[in-house]
Amino acid sequence: MINLKNIFYQYSKNDNWALQEINLSIFPGEWVAIVGSNGSGKSTLAKLMNGLLIPTRGEIHFFGRNPCNENDLWEIRRMVGIVFQNPDSQIVGNTIEDDIAFSLENIGVPPVEIDKRLTEVMDQFQLYPLKNQSPHTLSPGQKQKLAIAGVLAMKPKAVIFDEASSMQSPKDAQELYRMMSDLHQQGTTIVQITHEMEDLYGCERIIVLQDGMVKLEGKPGEILANTIMMKEAGLIPPFAVRIRDSLMESGYDEIRNAITPDQLVKQICISALKT
Repeated sequence: MINLKNIFYQYSKNDNWALQEINLSIFPGEWVAIVGSNGSGKSTLAKLMNGLLIPTRGEIHFFGRNPCNENDLWEIRRMVGIVFQNPDSQIVGNTIEDDIAFSLENIGVPPVEIDKRLTEVMDQFQLYPLKNQSPHTLSPGQKQKLAIAGVLAMKPKAVIFDEASSMQSPKDAQELYRMMSDLHQQGTTIVQITHEMEDLYGCERIIVLQDGMVKLEGKPGEILANTIMMKEAGLIPPFAVRIRDSLMESGYDEIRNAITPDQLVKQICISALKT
């Protein structure tokens, strides 16, 4: 679906490489998490994967389309939506209804279809009663819903969430993850960009970036269990993994494979029953 071959990117000729030697494939219907500390290249990669940036070297193809071809670029941005960390950066309309309609008008959706999609997404995100309200009067959680609604109205095949939960309350962040899970179950490809390792239990594959390069990729169980690698990449292991490691230092080797809170509790109970 999205193929990156030997990608290098630098913002100017005098800068160091923001990304180098990136070779990745994102497959249809997959939920992939891309993680790394600040400055690892996560957001740069997100923008390349949406066609907002063009690689300095290498090739990217989206369903066989090339972002270097201007005729393909608008279709790519329709197929691959992106939700940024700060929803204010995506707000362009004077009202909620206008804001969502803007993206649809840009990609040439017919007026009758625009009205239909507006009603659908505003109902889905409980925004319909507020449709004539200024987006700037919304709470941070509501603004993020508006940003997601604007992306989903375009009916993309993939959605990139670039640190989309970092400015949300814990409650709003949990709701965002539920939305991501629902989208994934409906067949939408999810690319989750984050530095929060606690957020990764729902994904199918984790890609770790360090200094603009892919340090490691694998299934969540493989990555989250590797405490040493996470620390080397400047990442804080999930709470359950940190507790697991502390207990293992005290001799609880039976819990070695526990990486989630539920697994940790289950293994501790099994271990306790044996003693």
